[in-house]
Amino acid sequence: MLTLVSAVLFLFVGQILVITSGVLRVIINLCTIGLFAMFMYAEGARLGEDDAAYGEIVYQRAQNGTAVSKDDLNRSFHPLKGYVIVLLGLAPLLIAAIIFALITKLQVYQLGSLPSWLSSFERNRDIGLALAYYHEPVQTSLESVLRIVIRLLLFPYVSLFGADLAANMLMMERLSPLLLIIAPMFYGVGYQTGSHRRALVHGDIAAGIQKVNKREKKARKQRAQQGKRII
Repeated sequence: MLTLVSAVLFLFVGQILVITSGVLRVIINLCTIGLFAMFMYAEGARLGEDDAAYGEIVYQRAQNGTAVSKDDLNRSFHPLKGYVIVLLGLAPLLIAAIIFALITKLQVYQLGSLPSWLSSFERNRDIGLALAYYHEPVQTSLESVLRIVIRLLLFPYVSLFGADLAANMLMMERLSPLLLIIAPMFYGVGYQTGSHRRALVHGDIAAGIQKVNKREKKARKQRAQQGKRII
């Protein structure tokens, strides 16, 4: 879902991502990919921490002899769960990218539309036959439809590879399944940190309790010393 949302967002900010300056274009597009990866990492880390906390509750139930359901186990933390979520979520798009990578071909020059002032010359049989090719309908194929979808999903990479370079675009299109999962996979990386983040929470709680105990111990010691002075 987040990948589709990013594709829609590229429709509105795409002009910024194809800025003419080579170095600036690379920086902006790399930052765009990096920000999306960071967002996926943060979302994965949040879910991982929640699942780790839920797993602790499930473990306590099991320790107390309470029956644990399969749903409870599925809801609990597992190191690979984040990657499975990403692959399942991307499955339709990933399948489309794989199919496109197998069927894509090098794009060649395509004829543009004729200027309107030539229409009168087309009445001449010889000229009309020469220009007839311009009026042949463009066939819509699976490759052309998938090209629109995949390029929209990978808009920052299109700018990095260079949309005006046919050979580079062919390389990008053949690598599209790999490029499609790079940023989303950071969700799985973030999810893996869930148990560590939960351990840090326990550490903070333990440190807080220790500070409270120290303060109470110090206060009791001061009260005891004050009592001895009075006596």
